[in-house]
Amino acid sequence: MKEIVIRSATVAEVMTGWRRWGMPVVTVDRVFSPADVQGIVALDEAGAIVGLLTVYAEQAQAEIVSLDSFVESQGVGTALLEKAETALAVLGIDKVRLVTTNDNLRALRFFLRHGYRLLSVHLDAVAKMRMIKPSVGRTGKNGLPLLDMWELQKTLVHTQEEAHSLPLPQESADDTRQETSAEESGRELGDGSVEQAGELPKP
Repeated sequence: MKEIVIRSATVAEVMTGWRRWGMPVVTVDRVFSPADVQGIVALDEAGAIVGLLTVYAEQAQAEIVSLDSFVESQGVGTALLEKAETALAVLGIDKVRLVTTNDNLRALRFFLRHGYRLLSVHLDAVAKMRMIKPSVGRTGKNGLPLLDMWELQKTLVHTQEEAHSLPLPQESADDTRQETSAEESGRELGDGSVEQAGELPKP
């Protein structure tokens, strides 16, 4: 992939990206719908969406709710993560956390390589998730039992240079609407118009 363009995501785009997980997205202590998060998408040269990152920011901390790359080994996940971290750092966010299930060894390797550290292991947290989201299975990736949640955290570095050079995601002028499923999302978009999930807040 020659170039990755990153812009803010719409609610419809977040809903489409979350279909693979099912909605709502449940973490250790929160339940998220697409309207609760801010998102950015990565686009390839043809303008197709090849990645999605969503984040929830509150005071001096933020949580990465989801990170999906729809193409393999093209640097999409890294580009989205670096964009989000830089924007959050400029806003004064000190710490970014995320959770992943115990079967997701690939995600664990990815985030450890990018400076995240294991903060805690929430034993049997997936059982609590199933109470909210019964569709969650009992066997995960690579045949591993789906039991626990790992919580990771990274402390962001704040620099003046970032504050002056940050290329923040721009609001899309594209009126293309992606189809979404009200049954899957549990949310109705009214007349089908595209709502903004929101940019990462500007400093």
